[in-house]
Amino acid sequence: MPFLAVVVVALSIAGGAKPAPAVHALPDCTDTAWMCGAVHDPPSVAGSNTAIAFDSTGIAWISFRDQDAQALMVARYVGEGGTCTNADWTCTVIDDPPGHDVGFETDIAFDADGTSWVSYQDTTTDDLKVAHSVAPGTGYGCVPARADWVCEAVDTTRQVGGYTAIGIEQELPLVTYWDSGQKDLRWARPSAASGSTCDQAGWNCGIVDSGSVGAFANDIAVDSTGRAWVAYRYSGSGTGPKAAKLVVAAHVGNGGTGCGKGSPEWSCTVITKTGNVGLDTGIAFDRDDNAWVHFWNNNNLNLARLGGTGTRCALASGWECTTIHDEADSVGEYGGIAFDATGTAWIAYWGRTAKRAYVAHYVGSASGNGCGPGGSSDWACSTLDASPDVGAFWMGIATRPAGTWGPGGPWVSYFDRQRGALKIAILKT
Repeated sequence: MPFLAVVVVALSIAGGAKPAPAVHALPDCTDTAWMCGAVHDPPSVAGSNTAIAFDSTGIAWISFRDQDAQALMVARYVGEGGTCTNADWTCTVIDDPPGHDVGFETDIAFDADGTSWVSYQDTTTDDLKVAHSVAPGTGYGCVPARADWVCEAVDTTRQVGGYTAIGIEQELPLVTYWDSGQKDLRWARPSAASGSTCDQAGWNCGIVDSGSVGAFANDIAVDSTGRAWVAYRYSGSGTGPKAAKLVVAAHVGNGGTGCGKGSPEWSCTVITKTGNVGLDTGIAFDRDDNAWVHFWNNNNLNLARLGGTGTRCALASGWECTTIHDEADSVGEYGGIAFDATGTAWIAYWGRTAKRAYVAHYVGSASGNGCGPGGSSDWACSTLDASPDVGAFWMGIATRPAGTWGPGGPWVSYFDRQRGALKIAILKT
């Protein structure tokens, strides 16, 4: 897709080590406050199961699945001369073992040393896999062999690795994922201690919560103290004790309340229960270190946030519960949440009926619009991209770290199912 103009010139990365790549203008999205375009649009189908993160220098990286090759791929923004079909990006096959279907439900994060970590599932063997970048010449485990990446099958117990999420806690990656055999939400992280509770040496694994939990997506975020929180769903039915619930677990290290048969390293709070509550969760922290959790209830986009002054959640009086976007399109699926440099919350999500990508941002003071007859006036909702069949199978959202080059607004990665392409949307700032 052709570019229209250069809107941000190359700036120097903090420290003056090398020039940053330019951000080129793309065509307007349906919401003209944004620009949209393809990152990678090969003859094959690629771009689902996507997640996005920025490294410490402000460079965007996207993890995604090549459906035809059944491989894990990563796209990195370079500004020009890249190998994706959009030459502003370089595309790399990270893991493509013969006879295996990998790259499902990816997530990506960066540690303080600038190492990229990607979690994903091998659905052929139902294993949790984690890949991370390393110094050239020290890579191993990826197929085909890569000199600058390590790929590991971290947990191969039963049927694991679904709905992965990854965050950096106390300088180490922490992965949460679903055990579809035991119906547990599990966790894994590297450990320098002798012995290993994972199948991969050097990793420890355990249970966050048990009892039909963790399916239909979980998400992880880290608060200002470096503690990881996980938002997820307890799958249930009816309105009684076994009803579906939205749950948040905090990783306290030891002395926690435990969650089901989970480890006392965790303390859990049940937030609310109503119908299909808690599907497709996302979590992020505001400037006051309060958790915001969005979720889909099979009909609309909802939010639970710690604190607030609005309607209390049904099972946690310290939390506020709000319907953000409510209309006939059944909106709120496959979403993600991030805060921009001004502290504004942004949520990207999918509409199941119209098969469109949407975006909502918090405006407060009842000054919002576009969120449907039952939606919140504290939010502004819009159709991000009304192209045919876009936004399904996960949308990633992230904002560039403060003090780095380029626009500081959110970037959204998503899948164009009709074209079989990975797309990007960038807020104009």
